[in-house]
Amino acid sequence: MIGTQRKRPVRRRRGLGRFGAGLIALSACAGLAPASERASEIVAGKVLQPDGTWRESAAVRLDRSGRIASVTDSDDQAPRGASAGAHVYRDAYLTPGLIELASQIGLAANASEQTSPDQMDLSAGAVFDPFDRDSIAALRAGITSAMIVPTPRAPLAGRASVVRTAPGEGGRADVVKLDSAGVFSVAPGVTNTLFGPTSRAGAMGMIRDAVGQARRGEGDAFIRAALGREAGCVVIGLTADDVFTILGPFELAGVVPTVVLREETLDLALAMGEEIAETGYRFIVGQFGLSDRPETLAGPGVLAGFGGVLGFAGGTSADDPDALRRGVALATRYGLDPAAARRALTSDAARIAGVADRLGSIERGRDADLVVWSHDPLRPDARVIAVYVEGRRVYAAETDAATIDGWDDRAGRRQQR
Repeated sequence: MIGTQRKRPVRRRRGLGRFGAGLIALSACAGLAPASERASEIVAGKVLQPDGTWRESAAVRLDRSGRIASVTDSDDQAPRGASAGAHVYRDAYLTPGLIELASQIGLAANASEQTSPDQMDLSAGAVFDPFDRDSIAALRAGITSAMIVPTPRAPLAGRASVVRTAPGEGGRADVVKLDSAGVFSVAPGVTNTLFGPTSRAGAMGMIRDAVGQARRGEGDAFIRAALGREAGCVVIGLTADDVFTILGPFELAGVVPTVVLREETLDLALAMGEEIAETGYRFIVGQFGLSDRPETLAGPGVLAGFGGVLGFAGGTSADDPDALRRGVALATRYGLDPAAARRALTSDAARIAGVADRLGSIERGRDADLVVWSHDPLRPDARVIAVYVEGRRVYAAETDAATIDGWDDRAGRRQQR
C-alpha cells in the first residue's frame, strides 16, 4: 500500500551488467536497438483496441516522428516484412505500453515531503531516475510509462508526474507530463511530531485549509492550478472512511479527484453506487497479491460495474516485475471484466494520468509506445517479446536478454546465475 510500503535506496547505474552498459552507451533505454530498428510498420495477429477488445490481424503504420499514422487490416496474403522497417509478429498480441499508476518506480527512498508539510513543493518528476533497476525491469515487463507520486508522508504529499520508464535522448529522464497532479493524503505516515501534523485530524485540517485557500485564489499556486484542471488532484486514503472524509473539501470546490485506495474498495463501491458514474470518479486500486481476501479483489470489478474509470498501482520492482499484471489478473478472476482490465492497464490508465492524448491507445496521432506479447497480457504465462518507444524497438527478448544484477529474463525465465 502506498504510504506503508518501504522503498529501498536507489542504486544509480550500478550492477546493471551489459544491459545497463548498453543503456548508457546508446543514450536511450536498456537494450536499445540501433537507429535502423525504428519501425515503419508493425503487424500483429491481434491488436488491442481502445475499448479493451482485440482486433484480428492488423497493421499499425508509424510516421517518422514516432507516432501512429494508421491502423488497418493486415493482408494475410501479402508477404509483409519484406519492406524495410516492417516488423511482423503474426501470432503475437500488440498492445499500447502498459501504464502503472500511483507508482514509485525510479524514485529514491527519500522522495517524500517531510519538512514543509503545508506546501506542495516536491516534484516526483524532478527526482525520477530512469537508470534505477526498477525502471529497467518495468520496461522489460511491458510498462513503458508510469504516473509516479512521492511517498505520502505529508497531507500535501507533492506533485505527481508521468514519465517513460526508458531514458530519453542523451540518457535524460523522459518526462511526458511534469507536475501532472497534486497529491493529497490522509494515509498512515502523514503525521509528524516534529513538523506536523501530529494527528489524522490535523492532516485533514491541512488539506481543508489548502483547498479552501485555493478556492479563494490564495495559497499555493500549484494547488490553485491543480484544482482547475481535469485529473489534476489525487487523494490517497487507507479506508473507505478516509476517502469520504478527504473528498469533502474537493466537493465544495466542485472538483472530482482521482481516488487511490487499496483496502475496502468493495465497501467504497457499494456506498457510492450510482454516484460513481454520475460524477465521473476515477480510481487507482491495488497493488494486489495472492494473499488478498476475495472481497478485496472483488472491489475493482464492482467499481467498474458502477461506471468507475479504473487504473492500477502495481508496486513493480526488479524483484517483482510482473506485480502490476498479476494484480490486474487477480481482479479479473474476481469479477473485473477482461476488457475493462485491459483498459485499466492502457487507455483508462492514460485518462487517469492526464495523458490520453499521447499514450494508452493504438490510434492515429498517439505516440507509438507499443508492446508485443506472446499471449493476452492478462494471462500469467504471457511474456514480452518486444517493446517499442516512439516507434523504436528498445527491447527484444531474444537478443537483449542481458542480466540485471544476475537475473536472467530470457524466455520468461528468472534464474540467478
